[in-house]
Parts: sequence; structure tokens; C-alpha cells
Amino acid sequence: MHSLGKALARGTLKSVAQAAFQCRSLRHHIQELVGKEVSKECKNLCSLSNPSILRFVSKDAVVKFSWAAVSEELKNRAPLFYSVLLSGTGKNEDSAALTNAAAVVLKQRDKAMSLVQYITGLTLKVGKTSKQVR
Repeated sequence: MHSLGKALARGTLKSVAQAAFQCRSLRHHIQELVGKEVSKECKNLCSLSNPSILRFVSKDAVVKFSWAAVSEELKNRAPLFYSVLLSGTGKNEDSAALTNAAAVVLKQRDKAMSLVQYITGLTLKVGKTSKQVR
């Protein structure tokens, strides 16, 4: 806590954040707050009043689907969730894999958020995949 006090008195915002995160007793509370904020962002994405593009499973939604559109929605409506996923990739650029991971997590939260899984299923069916490995 001593380093946190020094950072608060003389440091920058970045040094205060680093000192707070280094304090073990405070770190747990910070992680809890970040988790609650990510949960709020995901709840907002899953809401019926302002639905995500991942919620609609219609012909138009499938035809107009793009990874970039989903990525933009994540950046705008769930910036912390997007940032956590991006940090997990270890890269600084967006990818379809990151957007797919977000879609999987959101479907786990709400079964109606299934556009990506629906498109994946259609792609496999149209590609005439089989359950048997040859």
C-alpha cells in the first residue's frame, strides 16, 4: 500500500494503476470490478431492446454478415470485453478468430446470439461435410 500512496501523491495515472494492481488485496477487487463491467457490456449486447447483429438468424442477416461488422459492434458497444479478448490473442490486430471467440462466449450467455454458429453450420452443410473421416 506504501507504493500506492506514493503513486497517488506524486505519480501519473498509469503509475497509480500499476501500484494498485501490484497490491494483492486490492488486485482481487480490481479484477472483480473489471468482471462486473464486462458482464454489463455482454448483457447490453444480449438485450432485446437494443439487439446485437448476432441475435438475428434470418436470410438477410446471413447474406449481410461480415466479421468486420461484428468486430465494429464489439468495439463500440463492449470495448472492455473486446480489449480483454484482444489481449488474450497476444496480437494488436483484430481477426475473425477473436470475433468468433466473442460469438461463442455470447452464445453461452444467451442461446439466441447464434448467428455465427448458424453460418458455420450452413457452411458445413453446403460444403457437404460428413461425420465420417476418410
